[in-house]
Amino acid sequence: QANADPAAIRWFQDSGQPLNINEVLAREPDLWQSIDAGRGLNLGFSDNTYWIQVVVTPKSENQVLEISYPLLDEVDLFWVLNGEVIRSYQTGDARPFANRPVDHRNFVFPVPSNTEPITAFLRVKTQGAVQVPVEVESAVEFLAGEQLSYGWQTMFLGIIVALALYNLFLYTIIRQPTYLWYVLTVVLSGLVHLNFKGILFQWLWPDLLELNRYVTIPLTGLTMIAALWFSLHFLAVG
Repeated sequence: QANADPAAIRWFQDSGQPLNINEVLAREPDLWQSIDAGRGLNLGFSDNTYWIQVVVTPKSENQVLEISYPLLDEVDLFWVLNGEVIRSYQTGDARPFANRPVDHRNFVFPVPSNTEPITAFLRVKTQGAVQVPVEVESAVEFLAGEQLSYGWQTMFLGIIVALALYNLFLYTIIRQPTYLWYVLTVVLSGLVHLNFKGILFQWLWPDLLELNRYVTIPLTGLTMIAALWFSLHFLAVG
């Protein structure tokens, strides 16, 4: 994503009666908070609702808006042109993967106009970390970045599989439990990485919403347990 353009955003916390898009559009400008381009919105763990405003300047080529943190439960986007909502999406990792306008592990939204300035209003609500890194880039740059990104992900996955198979082979010969705990640690670590990248939801369980909602904490916990037991066996303590 080296060619992506980090977007300057404005935001506020919807801590009272849930607002609809028309009420958000009518909100006074001085009630919004501003964040410079490149910083993104990072508010830690919160189950509050947040509204984010992003103004997209027109370009001669097609553009996309990307939120590169796939663990947000609810992500609603409203494209507003000349004060009117012209297109909207309701997605998030607590909703079916098929709801996404672009079949992608992150939240990617096509910008519907390349001739006039258009504004994206994002509604974000999640039970985990509120991280909303927003970037706007041309469709060509997005596709080029995806080639590189998937190349790195494939290489990482290949290394994980090779390590797991090699040490599993050693375990079958030597029968030393240390190798088995190492295999479990490597495999679970790889799954945690793929989960935080949104790849497990995209490829393994796009329709299993309850599983996807609660898998992160148990998977991370099992990884830590496997790593602990591997360390104990490897160091021959306990």
